[in-house]
This record gives sequence, structure tokens and C-alpha cells, in this order.
Amino acid sequence: MMMAFVVLRLIADISSDPTSHNLWPFEILMIGALSVAIMVVLLVSRRITGVGR
Repeated sequence: MMMAFVVLRLIADISSDPTSHNLWPFEILMIGALSVAIMVVLLVSRRITGVGR
């Protein structure tokens, strides 16, 4: 959901001003890395607590 928000925000910003996000690939990579880190933390906490078994 976080990735979708960032991509939609980038599309909206770029459509209004094409020069506003010259480094958009790096923005997507940073949010992607953050999303992966969050998923790993959630997976580890789920395994430790045994929730979902």
C-alpha cells in the first residue's frame, strides 16, 4: 500500500510538473527497501510470537 501511494504521488506530481522529480527511480528504490524491511520485521515477529498457527 505504501508503494502504491508513492507511485501515485509521483505520477500526480510529474503530470503537473515534469521536472519536479528528476530522481524518481531512487525514490521508488528507497520506499521499496523500506517496504521489504517492514515485511521482514513483521515476518520475524510473527514467527517469534507464533501468531497465525
